[in-house]
Amino acid sequence: MKRSFFSLLLGLILAALLLMYSPISQADGSVSGRVGFTILPTQMLTVLGRNNAGGQSVTSVFEIPSPSAADLTQGFIERERETVLVAQSNIPWRVSVRTPDADMGRSTDGRYLKPISDLQVRAQGRSYLTVSHEAQVIASGSYGRYELGVDYRVKFNSTNYRPGNYHITLIYTISGD
Repeated sequence: MKRSFFSLLLGLILAALLLMYSPISQADGSVSGRVGFTILPTQMLTVLGRNNAGGQSVTSVFEIPSPSAADLTQGFIERERETVLVAQSNIPWRVSVRTPDADMGRSTDGRYLKPISDLQVRAQGRSYLTVSHEAQVIASGSYGRYELGVDYRVKFNSTNYRPGNYHITLIYTISGD
């Protein structure tokens, strides 16, 4: 009986000591914990100088000017920074271009249909790419905000040029790299 009384007394003393020195009994009011969060990828593409809301894709129409005599001699018209895209992303990104159009229009006399393959596009000083219905990457980068000057080159047959009202719709899309 002495032994169980002694064990009980020792247990109560140990419990009192544990309570007295435990964080629960201290009144300093501090609490620690662990918090986690995820930042989701955010990307936006806009056309500089236009009042557009932006988004993952933007559309631009390029009205192809009539070539000068010098343009016809060299076989193409080139327009640098004809469109300026603004890419904003918090992850590495790429911008691609494609066209939904079947062609760039008919000649004034109606006898010639200008193919979309006569238009080439580039950005960031890269090589020109021939426009097609399939998306092609014209620019890429890491996170941040970038202004991308887009250059256009329209090829002409210098010996058989036919005037017309040529134009093409281009769809630019930003996506994660």
